[in-house]
Amino acid sequence: MKKLFAIAILTGSLILTGCGDSNDYNQVSGQQDPPIVNPTPQPTAGWFVEVGGGAGNYATGDAFGSIQDASNAAAAANNGDQTITVRAGTYTETVTLANNQRLLGTPGPNRPVISGSIVLADGNTVDFLRVQNSAGDAIDGDGQNGGTITNSEVLNAAGRGITVDSSSGNWVVTGNTITDAGDIAAAFRTVGTGQLRARVNDNTITGSALDAIAFISEDDSELVAQAHGNTMTGNQPNFTFEAIAGNNATLSLDIEDNTNNDVYRFDRGDITATLNVEQFAQLATLNSGTVFVSPISEPITDVANGFCGF
Repeated sequence: MKKLFAIAILTGSLILTGCGDSNDYNQVSGQQDPPIVNPTPQPTAGWFVEVGGGAGNYATGDAFGSIQDASNAAAAANNGDQTITVRAGTYTETVTLANNQRLLGTPGPNRPVISGSIVLADGNTVDFLRVQNSAGDAIDGDGQNGGTITNSEVLNAAGRGITVDSSSGNWVVTGNTITDAGDIAAAFRTVGTGQLRARVNDNTITGSALDAIAFISEDDSELVAQAHGNTMTGNQPNFTFEAIAGNNATLSLDIEDNTNNDVYRFDRGDITATLNVEQFAQLATLNSGTVFVSPISEPITDVANGFCGF
C-alpha cells in the first residue's frame, strides 16, 4: 500500500508487549542486539562499478558498467563476497539487490548518482549514494527483513523516499537527506504478526508531499522505533511526524532532539492497540514542534525514558 494509511476502527483482543530493556534485547530474536553504527565501510575486495566499465571484479582489476550487472554477478558467484562499490558517476537504472548485499558509494562530496530506484532484499546496506528522480519509491525495503540505509541523499522521488512497509527485523536509517518526496519521505509499517525495530536518527527531510516520518503498526504486529536528531521542515502540514497504532498492534517510540516546524501527530485507533511514547508529557520540551493527538485517538501511554531499550 503506497498511500497514507487511514485508521479503521476494528475489534480484537488486547495484547501488551514490552519494547525492550536496558540490555537492548531484540524483540524479534530474543537475543541481544549488536552495537549499531553508521557503516561507511571501505572494502579491500569485492565487486566494483564505474561509468564506462566492462565486466569483472576486484581480483581482475576490472569494473562493471552497471550496478545491476555487478549485483547479479556477486549473487551468482555466491562466494560470501557481496560488497559492491560504486565509483563516482551517474547510473540510470533501477537496481534490485540480492540478500545481504552491501551497496557502497565513496565518502566525499561527489556521491555516485543512481537516477532510478533501489529495491532492497533482506539484510542490505546502502551507504553514501545519491538516488534521484525515481519514478516510484526511491529506496524500497517493502516486505524485507532488516536493512541499513546511511549517509545517502534521496532527491525528487515520485513516490516515497524510503519505504519499509510490511517489513520486519532490525533497520538503521541514519544520516540521510531526503528532499521533495512525492509521498511519505520515510515510512515504516508493520502488519500481521511482524516485528520491526528501527533507529531513524539524524536525517534531514524537507519538501515531502506527505509525512516526513511515519510509524504505523496494524493487526497483531509490533514496531519499536527510536527517532533522534532528525530535522523536518517544509513537509506536509499537520502530519509532518505521524504515529498510528491500530487493531491489536503495539507501537513504542523514543522521540528526542528532533527539529520540526510542524506537529508530532499521534493516533491510537483502537482500544485494543497500544501506543507507548517515552516521556510523552515532556515531548514538546524534548523536541521542537507541537504535539497533537487526533480527536478520535484512544489515550497514549506515557512510559519512562529508556523503556524502549535503546
